[in-house]
Amino acid sequence: MYNRKEKVETILKNLSRDIAEIARSALKSIVASKRLPTPLVYESEFIDAARKLKKDRVLKYLVEDEKNLEQQFSAVLSEAGGLLSSLQLSISMFEEENRENVVSIDRSVDSILEYSGQAHHKDGLQKLLDEVTKLQATNHQLMESLAETKKDLSEKEEVIKDLESQSQIDPLTQLLNRRSWNKRIEQEFERSKRYGNAFSVIMIDIDHFKRFNDFYGHQIGDAVLMRFGSLLKETVRKIDAVFRYGGEEFTVLLPETTLGKAQVVAQRILDTINSTLFTDEKKGLELKVTASFGIADSLEKGSIDAIVEAADQALYLCKHSGRNCIRTEKALI
Repeated sequence: MYNRKEKVETILKNLSRDIAEIARSALKSIVASKRLPTPLVYESEFIDAARKLKKDRVLKYLVEDEKNLEQQFSAVLSEAGGLLSSLQLSISMFEEENRENVVSIDRSVDSILEYSGQAHHKDGLQKLLDEVTKLQATNHQLMESLAETKKDLSEKEEVIKDLESQSQIDPLTQLLNRRSWNKRIEQEFERSKRYGNAFSVIMIDIDHFKRFNDFYGHQIGDAVLMRFGSLLKETVRKIDAVFRYGGEEFTVLLPETTLGKAQVVAQRILDTINSTLFTDEKKGLELKVTASFGIADSLEKGSIDAIVEAADQALYLCKHSGRNCIRTEKALI
């Protein structure tokens, strides 16, 4: 008889196995249809796969936490990349091992041809020549198989890379998204600790953005976000990275940049926005957009949260100082 703890462990184990099976099925369907793996697409495929596999109980568990689907998607992509890397190694080993077999076959062919030249019996010679033909055919098939396997693997790798790339992009603005931000700032933080170089963060929020949606509709609001994102990307330096942080909030990551230099970049962005009219020719609209900026650097901060909090507080101060301006963490002192 199982005790209660063993029963729970068995249920969780079965549930994990079912989730993995459904997730793989969903990913395969997305890859086959060549659709972008957005959370909504993945969620729909995940639900369909669960129902096809008659595992509705998994859905009942997952609806308790909507974030589980996105976490499963990220985990599956990571697992798929790992599986492909492992497969790549296996194929390389297979190719190397069988290359020796191919060489061995060629040597056998040479030996047989040499021997057949010395043979005097007609039947014996014919058998040798038949054997040569078989060996040559085997050699050719083996090389073709290797080539096809490598081609198939290469195509699958490209699909996975494309999926991984798309999972890092905000579909509306085509900027890097929040997931990518979390990854990149962590990398920059570790690099900063290792080499002692400062980096800076600019947090940007479009002023009174809700008014655009309320007065002109969400299509105009989306157009403003897309144009705003393009302006950011066009204005920053090549070494900087721009992200849509969420809603109408954006961030800029500036590697090897002190607070003072980051302020120069922010001022250039602010001037560009203030000199740009956001237009919609079809509706005859010319909209003035402004934004608020908060800046912090990595100096004397022991965590990523501390850096982001300092930039966020500076942005908050900016919002309460009339908006359409820049504040750095120094203003918080």
